[in-house]
Amino acid sequence: MTREEQNKAIMASIYDAYDGKDESIEGNYAATPDTLLMYEYASKTLPVGGLCEGGDAMLQLGAAVTQHLDYQEFVCEGMVAEGDMVASWGRCTTINRQNGKQTSFTLMHRVVIRDGKLVEGHEFYDSLGLAEDLGLLEETAR
Repeated sequence: MTREEQNKAIMASIYDAYDGKDESIEGNYAATPDTLLMYEYASKTLPVGGLCEGGDAMLQLGAAVTQHLDYQEFVCEGMVAEGDMVASWGRCTTINRQNGKQTSFTLMHRVVIRDGKLVEGHEFYDSLGLAEDLGLLEETAR
């Protein structure tokens, strides 16, 4: 198996864990080095987002996400890899645990995996639309 194939398999396991509501997903992140940088590009209207530095911060982000959101579906639709970098895209359906509102959206990830460990990650989605759909913000004109 090539390095790219191994890295894609690691990323696929993260999608599968979220899709299966596998709480041990945090174990995948716990194995990350202290130098992990995760950029969660989210509007300030969402209860999660910002820069997470290190494995502990990633665990805190995972706990905050599961406290507020109940993933119904988290599916990878495609992936490409070059060297240590993996870009993936997929879809997610989630429910706001506080008010029961549900929404579906598309998302993209760009991660760097070295020696089997996630060292950098970027998650992209329409955070304003997500906040509106989850009832965290009044809808703006679209």
